Parts: sequence; structure tokens; C-alpha cells
Amino acid sequence: MLCAFALGPQTSPVWATEATKAATSEETPAKAVAGVVVAPRNDYCANIAKPAAEARYAFQLKTLQELSEQVDQKLAILEEKRQYILAFKADQKKQELIAQKLVVDIFAKMKPDVAASQLEKVDLKTSVSILSQLNVRAASTILNEMTTDKAAAIAATMATAQASIVGAQQ
Repeated sequence: MLCAFALGPQTSPVWATEATKAATSEETPAKAVAGVVVAPRNDYCANIAKPAAEARYAFQLKTLQELSEQVDQKLAILEEKRQYILAFKADQKKQELIAQKLVVDIFAKMKPDVAASQLEKVDLKTSVSILSQLNVRAASTILNEMTTDKAAAIAATMATAQASIVGAQQ
């Protein structure tokens, strides 16, 4: 006799149900009690179909719970890593600000002609950044010591940046 319980009681293929019917009708006829077909005691597949379905359901539920726990553990690990990266970036930003302040302090204490020659050799963005953080008197003295082309470019960039800041505030 054929056993089709692996597919479940509702999804038994036609060939399996026909073979089961043929086998049960040959061995012992099934009894109909109040419109429900009762399988004979010797029909192994029919007798274990419900427990097998329940066992499959329990196994699937257990597997899903284990997978859910694994996902939760990995999410916790990822959250820890995210927090570490955020803390690292904040520390890096703090160190960058400290270094930038030190550079500005160094240029503030330099002689204007030496600071001007140093700022002429770096890129425009760096020069503007440093000069904009100096007090007005020191910045103007350093600009006075620079070549006219470089001083004009720095002044124009600083004015453009200041105009965009004022425009954004309004």
C-alpha cells in the first residue's frame, strides 16, 4: 500500500489517494460514520497523517524560532558595531578640530611675512580656512604680506563664502 503522508493530508496527490482507496477497499472496507470516513485500524498512512502534520508544524516552528534568535543576535552585533563606528567618527572629528585649532594658533603666532609665504604655497581652500579663523588684525597683516594675485583670490573666496552664509541665514 502507498503512503502519502509526507505531502500532508490535504495535499495528497490523486495517484496516492486512489492507491489508498484501492488498498483499503481490498483489505477492509472503510466505515462511514455520520458522513465521515473512518480509516480502518490497519491503514498506517491514514492513522499517522495528523500526528505527522503536527510534528512537521512543530519542527518548522522550532526552526523559525531558532532563525529568529540568530537574526536578533546578528542585529545586536551590528548595532554594537554601528555604535563603535559612530563613537570612532566623533572622536576622529574631535581630533581633527583640535589639529585645526593648533594649525590656526601656529599661524597666529608666526611673523606675518613668514605666514604669508607659507599660505601662498598651500591650496586656496586651506588658506581661506586658516585666515578666516584668525582674528581680523592678524589676517589682514598676513594678506598684506602676500602677492596681490594670491591675496585677491583669497579675499574673493572669503567674501563669496561670507555672502553665502549671510544669504543662508536670511
